[in-house]
Amino acid sequence: MTTHASTLQRLPDDILWMLAEDLLCIPGTLCSLASTTRRLRPLYAPILFSRCSSTSTGALGIPPVYIRPFVKYIAFYGDYEEGHSMFGQELRYLPHLQEIQFCRCPKGVPSGVLQKCLALARISSVSFADDATFMQVPPYPDTYTPCLHPVLKLAYNVPTWRDADQTDGPDPHANLPLEAACLASITLSMSSSAESLHLPMATAPLVRMTQVDWPSLKELSLHGTISPSTASASALITLLRRTPKLHALTIRANRSSDLGPTAILGRLPPRANLPKISLTSLTISFPDPDDAIFDTDTASLVHLALCDMPRTYHTVNGDGLWGHSTRYASGRGIPSATGVLRILRRMDLPRVRTLELVYVADGPEDDELLFYIAGNLPSLSLLELHRYRLDRESCVDYRHICGLLAALSTVRSLRLNLDFEDDDGPYCCLMLFKKWYLKFPGIRSEIIQSLRTCPRLQHVAFLHWFDLEAVWAGYTLSRGDSSMSRFSVTADTKDQYPKDFETRPAGRRTRCMRTIWLASYRGPFT
Repeated sequence: MTTHASTLQRLPDDILWMLAEDLLCIPGTLCSLASTTRRLRPLYAPILFSRCSSTSTGALGIPPVYIRPFVKYIAFYGDYEEGHSMFGQELRYLPHLQEIQFCRCPKGVPSGVLQKCLALARISSVSFADDATFMQVPPYPDTYTPCLHPVLKLAYNVPTWRDADQTDGPDPHANLPLEAACLASITLSMSSSAESLHLPMATAPLVRMTQVDWPSLKELSLHGTISPSTASASALITLLRRTPKLHALTIRANRSSDLGPTAILGRLPPRANLPKISLTSLTISFPDPDDAIFDTDTASLVHLALCDMPRTYHTVNGDGLWGHSTRYASGRGIPSATGVLRILRRMDLPRVRTLELVYVADGPEDDELLFYIAGNLPSLSLLELHRYRLDRESCVDYRHICGLLAALSTVRSLRLNLDFEDDDGPYCCLMLFKKWYLKFPGIRSEIIQSLRTCPRLQHVAFLHWFDLEAVWAGYTLSRGDSSMSRFSVTADTKDQYPKDFETRPAGRRTRCMRTIWLASYRGPFT
């Protein structure tokens, strides 16, 4: 240990910072390393103490003097006592605090608690985790007043499966009016300063937001579920006209099974009616090929995602499907390859570097789509494909698909979810899982070898499921010896499992699945 510590003492700071970045993904590791030498403690303190947590009751007391200058983010856990007089006593001791998050308070965040936070001039970001709600709080003031100090970011998260998880507990729809009223009070108060808004589609005050200007808004994200009562396309068009600086629009909203594709800006209205926006990032779940959003100015787009929400593999595969999954449009609402091709042909995409597509293969148009991607996106660097079979009894001709993808001349990173016929998805039994992961390494190696002809390709990843999460597992390729390819695992950040997954057989056997899966990835490609 002494020898290793002396070696660390001699390393330059930039190397130690790079080491810290790699260790952050392993909980507790960086803290242990910082405890080994006196030199590392002050070097890593700004990282270790930049994010802290506390309780809603102030039970942890005043923060130690040493860590106070480093804290930039704090999360408050737990419900709030009546009067909440003890809340936030640590706030005035943190001179560089910028972000506040509320977590694990199912009874809700009272208006007084939020106002105490916003009274601090340095707070620029407020977020609510998906387990922090307005379930049992008095309604926020109906008439909003501008924030005393500029708040730049607001994020109110709701569970991906909120509308489906109704097997126990209260009906989540019962509190939507209260949630909408509280969100309106918060959101409208920051209209002059807001730069980023992340709001649920069902309760975002879109209509009231059209009545004020949003001169600084750069990012607008709407998530949750689209229903017949959701604000109309005309409201969103009006809102976009009031956001002159908007560059990122994300609408990752699910549709109930009885609601077809919904055009965000309506279906092909006259171009004169469209808002004049120039986005650099556009994410649309279950896109309508006739949506007018694709006729706006897209020449500056760098990121484009035509995706699903929640992931389609939760409903199309496996022996563990349960009733509430079928209430979602997943697997039925995603566009065909023909529809995606129509969308891409309508858009001007000279600068797109990252592209995510989720679609159902529907015959020859599937080939035409891949041809179009390879030949018409000159700046494309990362391509993520989720290709689902229209005929659930058909086989995936992965050799043919790889032959088409081999024409990609600019792509450096490729992510593939090809919906193999032998892969029963995240809810299959252990026997089927073992069978597939004994077969897949051979297919994986064949795909990698076929794609080595892509001149700039550096990384190929495949989608897998275990431990209550979906991951991209793949290799950073070596252009020399194939045995030098480096294995990596990255979480699919756009996925979330239903809350009752752990109690089901599919959830209880995922530890065993992970052991088998990691074993299947040992050894080089051949």
